Amino acid sequence: SVHEGKALLDHLRAEVSTYQTKLEKAERVSSCDTLTGLGSRHWVEGRIQERINSETRFSIALIDIVGFQHVVESYGNLVGDLLLKEFARELRSACRFTDIVGRWGSDEFIIVLDDAGPDIRPQVARLRASICRRYHVPGRTGYVNVPLMASIGVAEYRVGEDEQAILERADDELCRERLGRAQQKTA
Repeated sequence: SVHEGKALLDHLRAEVSTYQTKLEKAERVSSCDTLTGLGSRHWVEGRIQERINSETRFSIALIDIVGFQHVVESYGNLVGDLLLKEFARELRSACRFTDIVGRWGSDEFIIVLDDAGPDIRPQVARLRASICRRYHVPGRTGYVNVPLMASIGVAEYRVGEDEQAILERADDELCRERLGRAQQKTA
């Protein structure tokens, strides 16, 4: 009957709506790093690919917290997590609204910047000045002040290159900066 058909259709609409809501929630969860609230690696990779597909000018900055493992060994995992959250908050606030900020790995972060060319280096220097500082977080026996430094590798997108190529160039610069920092310590 028409009444049964309408009831079935209403039931199916409700189920579709429920699944749509679950799908949207799953997409939000997969796009967000649960600890820091920044974009997930998978989500950031999608944004990079979108820029490559549209041949938009952009740059990537890979950021690594220097000596983070030592901080965790000294203060514990909970302090480490609090520092990552605080560092992520500082990183997000030091970036522009249009920049894409994500967590790349354990103590590594990534920024996709809409800029390219000579404007990038001063912007990265300002970013470094904001994030490389003392962080004040609760520890086991009260608050601790932990100085955090970061190595940053930057690469500008070159038309025709793939995601792997730009990431490798940014990572190469990051590794050179880490090596330079290590050589300064031993000198």
